[in-house]
Amino acid sequence: MKPSIRKALCTLITVCVAITAMHADEPSEPFVIEGHKAFYPYDFVNENGQPDGFAVDLVKEVMLRIGKPYVIKMDNWNHVLSDLYDKKADCLCGLALSNRRAESVYFTNYHSILTYLVVCDKKDFQLYNTLEDLQGKKIIVTKGSIITETLKNAGHDRDIVLITANNMDEGIKMLSEGRGDVVITSNLVAEYYLQKHKLKNFKLVDVGIPPMEYCFALSHDDGLVLKFNRALLSMKKDGTYKRLYNKWFPSEMVHRQNIITIAIASLLTIILLVMYWISYYLRK
Repeated sequence: MKPSIRKALCTLITVCVAITAMHADEPSEPFVIEGHKAFYPYDFVNENGQPDGFAVDLVKEVMLRIGKPYVIKMDNWNHVLSDLYDKKADCLCGLALSNRRAESVYFTNYHSILTYLVVCDKKDFQLYNTLEDLQGKKIIVTKGSIITETLKNAGHDRDIVLITANNMDEGIKMLSEGRGDVVITSNLVAEYYLQKHKLKNFKLVDVGIPPMEYCFALSHDDGLVLKFNRALLSMKKDGTYKRLYNKWFPSEMVHRQNIITIAIASLLTIILLVMYWISYYLRK
């Protein structure tokens, strides 16, 4: 190799190494994750002012497995949603999937299923059986909630008055103050804030709103959707998902255990009765 070519190659290698070292010294930008400040038990700000909840624990575990530095911020829902659409946030802890939303952001596989119910005064609960029964009512929802889209798609948005709250903690208090006829939100969220404010004169009613998939939502993909989905799958395989689920939904775990216990007891009773009748007929 000619000295001039060898010298040029050495110079090129030196420059490449220098550029690599320069970028290696630059701190990587943290992955910005945002969540709802009052959507217990999925994502919320706890009594110590820290992000907490099932979805928060899940996303922390996902980021650990992906190996990206991150920061988690919590705010009112409309601000969080705007940050995602404006690409000020890289990810939301949870967002209910819809076709309209999927046109603007990227959804992972769902990590939770949300059941939306109507919260109303106990004396009025028989008035609400379907979405049509909400016509002419003042409905309190979280600002930016999927429920607005759901009512519009069902054609029930013309004769109702939507009253928006910054979060459902505020929304439940608004209902108790008579500033609306009903609240529509997730059943677990409603149960928590009703209990928090010691409101016992309200009841949850199913009006046929379909269950919704609650997913991580990303403002950009770059292969992240696949990485998130793989992390979720590995968590379900190694038991991490189940451990975190049982941490935040212990009542559901107990309910399932009670069902299994009742089923086993019923089966044993049937077996004993069958054995008794067989023994009875053999004796005769």
